[in-house]
Amino acid sequence: MSRTEQPGSFELAQTTGGHACRGALTFATAPQALKQTAGLFKDGGTALCFDLAGVERADSAGMALLIEWLRLAQEADIRLRYAHPPEHLQAMARVSGLAECLSPDPITD
Repeated sequence: MSRTEQPGSFELAQTTGGHACRGALTFATAPQALKQTAGLFKDGGTALCFDLAGVERADSAGMALLIEWLRLAQEADIRLRYAHPPEHLQAMARVSGLAECLSPDPITD
Protein backbone atom coordinates (compact mmCIF):
# COMPACT_ATOMS: atom_id res chain seq x y z
CA MET A 1 0.00 0.00 0.00
CA SER A 2 1.39 3.41 -0.90
CA ARG A 3 1.83 6.13 1.69
CA THR A 4 -0.96 8.20 0.15
CA GLU A 5 -3.39 5.30 0.05
CA GLN A 6 -5.50 5.07 3.19
CA PRO A 7 -6.28 1.66 4.71
CA GLY A 8 -9.57 0.51 3.29
CA SER A 9 -9.36 2.88 0.33
CA PHE A 10 -9.90 2.22 -3.36
CA GLU A 11 -7.76 3.67 -6.13
CA LEU A 12 -8.13 3.44 -9.88
CA ALA A 13 -5.21 4.14 -12.19
CA GLN A 14 -5.24 4.18 -15.96
CA THR A 15 -2.73 1.78 -17.49
CA THR A 16 -1.73 0.90 -21.02
CA GLY A 17 -4.09 -2.07 -21.04
CA GLY A 18 -6.99 -0.60 -19.10
CA HIS A 19 -7.47 0.38 -15.47
CA ALA A 20 -5.68 -0.97 -12.40
CA CYS A 21 -7.75 -1.35 -9.24
CA ARG A 22 -5.86 -1.02 -5.97
CA GLY A 23 -6.84 -1.34 -2.35
CA ALA A 24 -10.14 -2.60 -1.00
CA LEU A 25 -13.44 -3.46 -2.67
CA THR A 26 -15.66 -3.48 0.41
CA PHE A 27 -18.85 -2.01 1.86
CA ALA A 28 -16.79 1.06 2.76
CA THR A 29 -15.30 1.59 -0.72
CA ALA A 30 -17.79 0.14 -3.23
CA PRO A 31 -19.94 3.31 -3.50
CA GLN A 32 -16.84 5.45 -4.14
CA ALA A 33 -15.50 2.91 -6.65
CA LEU A 34 -18.80 2.83 -8.53
CA LYS A 35 -18.92 6.63 -8.66
CA GLN A 36 -15.28 6.80 -9.76
CA THR A 37 -15.77 4.30 -12.58
CA ALA A 38 -19.26 5.24 -13.83
CA GLY A 39 -17.91 7.51 -16.58
CA LEU A 40 -15.87 4.68 -18.07
CA PHE A 41 -19.08 3.04 -19.23
CA LYS A 42 -20.29 6.23 -20.93
CA ASP A 43 -17.23 7.32 -22.90
CA GLY A 44 -18.19 5.51 -26.09
CA GLY A 45 -15.52 2.80 -25.92
CA THR A 46 -16.14 -0.78 -26.96
CA ALA A 47 -13.79 -2.56 -24.54
CA LEU A 48 -12.80 -2.10 -20.93
CA CYS A 49 -10.36 -4.01 -18.74
CA PHE A 50 -10.05 -3.82 -14.97
CA ASP A 51 -6.81 -5.28 -13.62
CA LEU A 52 -7.71 -6.64 -10.18
CA ALA A 53 -4.21 -7.72 -9.12
CA GLY A 54 -3.96 -4.81 -6.67
CA VAL A 55 -7.20 -5.61 -4.84
CA GLU A 56 -6.00 -6.45 -1.34
CA ARG A 57 -9.39 -7.03 0.30
CA ALA A 58 -12.93 -7.66 -0.87
CA ASP A 59 -16.27 -8.57 0.62
CA SER A 60 -19.76 -9.19 -0.74
CA ALA A 61 -20.13 -5.50 -1.65
CA GLY A 62 -16.96 -5.77 -3.73
CA MET A 63 -18.36 -8.82 -5.49
CA ALA A 64 -21.62 -6.92 -6.08
CA LEU A 65 -19.60 -4.08 -7.60
CA LEU A 66 -17.95 -6.46 -10.08
CA ILE A 67 -21.41 -7.70 -11.07
CA GLU A 68 -22.66 -4.11 -11.39
CA TRP A 69 -19.73 -3.31 -13.70
CA LEU A 70 -20.74 -6.29 -15.83
CA ARG A 71 -24.31 -4.98 -15.99
CA LEU A 72 -23.17 -1.46 -16.93
CA ALA A 73 -20.88 -2.87 -19.61
CA GLN A 74 -23.66 -4.97 -21.08
CA GLU A 75 -26.02 -1.97 -21.16
CA ALA A 76 -23.35 0.13 -22.91
CA ASP A 77 -22.42 -2.69 -25.32
CA ILE A 78 -18.88 -2.76 -23.93
CA ARG A 79 -16.77 -5.89 -23.76
CA LEU A 80 -15.58 -6.05 -20.14
CA ARG A 81 -12.60 -8.09 -19.00
CA TYR A 82 -11.26 -8.69 -15.49
CA ALA A 83 -7.51 -9.34 -15.50
CA HIS A 84 -5.50 -10.96 -12.72
CA PRO A 85 -8.22 -11.50 -10.12
CA PRO A 86 -6.52 -12.38 -6.83
CA GLU A 87 -7.17 -15.76 -5.28
CA HIS A 88 -9.36 -14.34 -2.51
CA LEU A 89 -11.72 -12.83 -5.10
CA GLN A 90 -11.74 -16.04 -7.12
CA ALA A 91 -12.56 -18.05 -3.98
CA MET A 92 -15.40 -15.70 -3.07
CA ALA A 93 -16.77 -15.96 -6.60
CA ARG A 94 -16.61 -19.77 -6.53
CA VAL A 95 -18.37 -20.00 -3.15
CA SER A 96 -21.05 -17.57 -4.35
CA GLY A 97 -21.60 -19.45 -7.61
CA LEU A 98 -20.27 -16.42 -9.51
CA ALA A 99 -16.95 -17.79 -10.78
CA GLU A 100 -18.02 -17.04 -14.34
CA CYS A 101 -18.02 -13.30 -13.48
CA LEU A 102 -14.25 -13.40 -13.10
CA SER A 103 -13.57 -15.37 -16.25
CA PRO A 104 -11.20 -13.63 -18.67
CA ASP A 105 -14.03 -12.46 -20.94
CA PRO A 106 -17.35 -12.79 -19.10
CA ILE A 107 -19.27 -10.93 -21.80
CA THR A 108 -18.72 -12.32 -25.26
CA ASP A 109 -21.28 -10.27 -27.18
